[in-house]
Amino acid sequence: MCYNLLKRSGDIMNKNVKDLVDYYEIDEKRDRLSHNKLLILRLNKDMSDLKLNRNVSMYAYDLDKLKYCDDFEKSIIKEEMRILERDKDVILYKELLIHVHRLENEIKEYYKTINIDLREGLMDLDYPDIFVNQGYVDSTRTDKFARNVIIPGSLIIFDECDEKLIDSYRELNSKRRKRHFYNQVSFRYLEELSKDCSFGLEGKNLGNVKVLKK
Repeated sequence: MCYNLLKRSGDIMNKNVKDLVDYYEIDEKRDRLSHNKLLILRLNKDMSDLKLNRNVSMYAYDLDKLKYCDDFEKSIIKEEMRILERDKDVILYKELLIHVHRLENEIKEYYKTINIDLREGLMDLDYPDIFVNQGYVDSTRTDKFARNVIIPGSLIIFDECDEKLIDSYRELNSKRRKRHFYNQVSFRYLEELSKDCSFGLEGKNLGNVKVLKK
């Protein structure tokens, strides 16, 4: 028997999956994702080469040290960095670093758009009864529970599940691993959904998982 603990109404608010994908510009962000990853590799190589310059190497070391030192040390380090920034190679290193940070932020924005914006948008659609197994409810090992693949707060408790259930091939013996499994499967489902604009599991690459009751 299976009990669904949360299910929203099917208010589509005049939108569908394709509308959400277009609204959040997910295809465009995905195209930039691959480009940005390759560009970051090249820029990191350029910055590594610049570190052959002693001043650049010292600047990079000081920059990293700022994360861990106290306020007094920071004032000393920042003054040293201001002097080092007179070097043209240090100036170039700093420009490349800023560029890398901007590209990394664009990559983070892609994952945020999938994991937060798209997920929240789908809550207003008639999302499917597809769940990710999260193991036993408690130490009695009688009932299990699962989370909706899109909405983690939508739960079912079951002894035999009547819904589509995504499960791991190996036993997940800790809450952390179960949570990680859910997060991984849920994100991959959302990302694949943003490509085919379909709630169905067919054709979606969810990794090394098994699907019950297709």
